[in-house]
Amino acid sequence: MHKSANMKKLSVLLVLAMMAMMVFSAIPAFADSNPVSNVTVSGPANSYTPVAIGSNVTFTANCTDTASNPEYQFWVIGPSTNYVWTAVQDYSSTNTFTMSNLAAGSYTVAVYAMDKSDVDAGNWANAVYADKTYVLNVGSTVSLNASYANGQITATASSTNIHAARYQFWYQDPVDATKWTASGDYSTSNTFTFTPATPGTYNIVVYACDPNAPQDWTHSVSAKTSVGTQLEVQSVSALNGSQIQVVFSKPVDSATAQAPASYSLVGATFASAVLQSDGQTVLINLNPAISNATPTPVAVTINGVKSKDLSETAPLYTKTITVADTTSPTIVSVVSNSGSGNATSAKVTFSEPVSLAGSIFKLDGAVVVPVLDPTNTIGTISGLSLDPSKEHALVVLNLKDLSGNMISPNPTTVNFNVIQNVNAPTASVSAYSDTNILVTFSTKMDPATVTAANISVKDELLNNVPIGAVTPLPGDATGTKFLVPITDPTMYNTKTSRTYTVVFTNNIKDQYGNAMVATTAPVTLTKDTTAPAITGTNFNKDVSGKVTNIVLTYSKGLAASAGYSTTGVTVVDANGVDRTVGFFAPNSNPVSAGDTQVTIPLTAATALSGKYTFTFPAGFVTDTALTPNQSAASTQVIDFGNSANPPAALTVTLANAGTNKFTATYSAAVKGGAVTGSATDPGNYSLNGAAMPAGTTITLDPTMTVATITLPANSIAKSDPAALLSVSGVQTAAGATVTPTVTPVAVVDNVPPVLQSAQAVDNATIVLTFSEDVTVGAATDVKANFTINENGVALAPATITADPVPGFDNKVKLTLPAGTLDLTKPHTITTAGASPIKDTSALLNPVTAGTTVAVN
Repeated sequence: MHKSANMKKLSVLLVLAMMAMMVFSAIPAFADSNPVSNVTVSGPANSYTPVAIGSNVTFTANCTDTASNPEYQFWVIGPSTNYVWTAVQDYSSTNTFTMSNLAAGSYTVAVYAMDKSDVDAGNWANAVYADKTYVLNVGSTVSLNASYANGQITATASSTNIHAARYQFWYQDPVDATKWTASGDYSTSNTFTFTPATPGTYNIVVYACDPNAPQDWTHSVSAKTSVGTQLEVQSVSALNGSQIQVVFSKPVDSATAQAPASYSLVGATFASAVLQSDGQTVLINLNPAISNATPTPVAVTINGVKSKDLSETAPLYTKTITVADTTSPTIVSVVSNSGSGNATSAKVTFSEPVSLAGSIFKLDGAVVVPVLDPTNTIGTISGLSLDPSKEHALVVLNLKDLSGNMISPNPTTVNFNVIQNVNAPTASVSAYSDTNILVTFSTKMDPATVTAANISVKDELLNNVPIGAVTPLPGDATGTKFLVPITDPTMYNTKTSRTYTVVFTNNIKDQYGNAMVATTAPVTLTKDTTAPAITGTNFNKDVSGKVTNIVLTYSKGLAASAGYSTTGVTVVDANGVDRTVGFFAPNSNPVSAGDTQVTIPLTAATALSGKYTFTFPAGFVTDTALTPNQSAASTQVIDFGNSANPPAALTVTLANAGTNKFTATYSAAVKGGAVTGSATDPGNYSLNGAAMPAGTTITLDPTMTVATITLPANSIAKSDPAALLSVSGVQTAAGATVTPTVTPVAVVDNVPPVLQSAQAVDNATIVLTFSEDVTVGAATDVKANFTINENGVALAPATITADPVPGFDNKVKLTLPAGTLDLTKPHTITTAGASPIKDTSALLNPVTAGTTVAVN
C-alpha cells in the first residue's frame, strides 16, 4: 500500500531502532562497545513478498572500515531453531550464510562482525551488529474478513506460517481516499472493531509479522478486503456445480433472503436459498447441478433482500459468473458418539453436496446405507453397534458430487474411533416469560425424556404447580433448550412475584443415553405488567416503487393473531390531509405467538412521498403475558421519501439481429453518447460475464429506444448458441435505471483459424496443425494457397493436394509430387489468401493468410 510508506516513513526508522534493541537483548549479550567497523548485509529484496517453501536463501555480510581481517557471526530465530535465538555460524572469515530447503514459517536473521584480533583476544565489547535485520516469511500468508453489524465494522485476520503473529489493521475513509486510520501498534489481537463515522464502503488492510521482526509494513505480509455500512451484495461466487454463494455486507432478513422471488438465474435452475449461521451469507442451491463437462456462465440477479432489522433493501444486483466444477468430493469427517455403551450411529460429512446413486459404503466390512440430510452434505448411518474400544474403518466407493465428479481417491477409506460421552447432563433454569420457565441443558437431549412426566414444579410451600407440555424452545437448533409452561391462572392473584422449584428426575437423558442426576433448581417468575411498545417502523415497496405495506416492530413478543384489526388506525399525509379511509386492509398479516413485528398491508400498492403520521389506538396489539398487556395509543411518523411519482420502471428486451449483432429494445427513450447511463456505452453490457469485445459498436435508433450492438471481427473464438448477453446501468433522462436483464443469444465464431505448426512426414507429405478444427473444401489443389520454401528458395510443385487427417479435426495433410522435399534442408511454409481450408463455424472463416511456420 502506498499509504503505508507515506504515513509511516518517519516511524519506520524509530521502530527499526527499537526492534534492534529488543531483538538483540534476547541474543546472548555482549558488553557495551564502541563499534570498530561498519557492517552491511545483503539478502532478499524485501520481507513482504513471501519466500517459497523449499527455497535456498543466501546472506552476505561486508565490513567497510579499515579493519583488514573481519570475521562474522550469524544468528537465526525461526522454525529451524525452535524459535530460540541460535548462533548458526560462529565467528569466521566466511561472510556468507545460506539457509537451504527452507521450511514454512517466519525467520529473523542477524549478523555480528569483529576484527579477527578482537575475536582472538576475546574483546567482545568491540562486536557490532549489522544495521539491518532480515526477516524471511516462508510460505507465509494472512487472510482478512470483515463484516458490518450493529453499527460497527469488525475485521478478523488469520495467518499461516507466521510464528505468534502480530497484527496491525488500517482502514480507508470512504469519502477521503487519502485518509487512513490504524488500529494502533502491532498486537497479538487478530480482530479489530471500529464504528464507521461516514456511511459508505471501507477498504481495510491488515499487516501480519513475526514478533521478532521490526513491526512495520515492510517486514509484514498483508491482505485487504472491503465492507459497506449500507446493505449490499458483496460477492457472488460458485462453490461447486450445485451451490452459488452470495455474501451480503451485513446480516439480512431471513424471509427475503430465502425467498425464491429474490433471485433470478439464467443458465441454471434455482432450487432454494438458505441463509447461513453468520446471518449474511446465502447459499443458492441449483437443481439440477451443472455438469462437470463444460464451464457454464450463469447470470445471477438479486433483488428485494432486506436487512435483518428491515430498515434497508439491498440495491438490485446482477453478475454473470462461470460455474466450472471439476473438483472431486472428499470426506471431511466421520463422527460417532456414544454414552457408556456402543455407538448406534455415525455421521459422515462431505466437502460438498453429493449423490448416493451408484455408491457403496462399507463400515468394518459390512455394507451400510447412509441417509443424507437436506443439504446433501451429511450422511447419517444408523442401526450400528460400534465398540468404543476399537478403531473402525469406513470405505466409500463410487461416490459422486452432484456435478458428476468422482470421489478421490476412489475408494476412500477413513479410520475413526467412537467418541464416548459419559458425563451426566446438567440443567439451569431461568424466566422466559411470566408464565414460562426456560430450561437449558449442558448438552443435546433426548426430547422423548424431557417431558412433564420427568419435570415438575413446586411452589413456595412445595405444593405441586400445574404445568403444560414441555416443548423445545422454538428456533433452537442446539437441542438443549426447553420451555416449561405454568398453567395456573391464579398464580399472580395475591403476589406479583413467584419463586418456584423445578424438580428433575433421573429419567431425563441426553442424546447418548446418559441419565441426569436427580436435582432441583429455583427460579423466580414476575408478573409482566409492561405493555408492548412500537420501537421501529419500516415499509416495503414493489418493483415499481409503490408502497405495499408498513411494518411495526414492538419491544416484546406479541400474542398470536390471525390479523390485528386496523379499525381505529388513522392516517394523515404530509399535507395534513386525512387519508384513513381505504388506506389499510381490514387486518394485519397473521402474527405468531412471540413475534415482534406486525405487517399491515395497504389496500392497494400506492406511490407515497413525504412524512405520513399514523395513529394506532390503545389495545391495537397484546402481548403473551398471563394477563395480556395491551399496547398504549401511539403516534408514528414514517417518511416515504421525496418523490410520489418515481420514474417509470425501465425494462429491456435483448435479441439476436443477425450474425454477431443484437438489439436492446428499451421500454422508454434512454440516454446515448458519452454520458453516465448511456445505452451506447459498451461498459453497460457484458457477454458471458466478460466485458464486450474491444471494438464493439452500439448505436441508437432515432426514437432512442432501440440500441443495436455489433461485435467486431476476430472477437468470437468459439460459437455459442446460448451466450449470456446482459445489460445494466442504462438510464432514461428522468433517471430511471434499467432492470438488469440477461438473455441467451447466439454468437458465431468469427476468428479465422491460424496455422500453428507443420511436420514433414516424408519427401512428399506435410501435416499442418491449426488453432481450431478445420474443413477442406471441394477444391483440394491448394498450391495457390501455400508457399513452401526450401533453404530460402520457393518450391514450385505441380500440385498440392489437401486432405483431412482422420481423428484429428484440426490437422490437414498436404500431398506433393514424390521427391519434392529434400529432407536434409530446412523448410518453411506460408499461408496465402482465399484458402479453401476453413473453420467449422457457420461463417466458414478461411485460414489466416501470411502465417509462416517452420516445417519440422
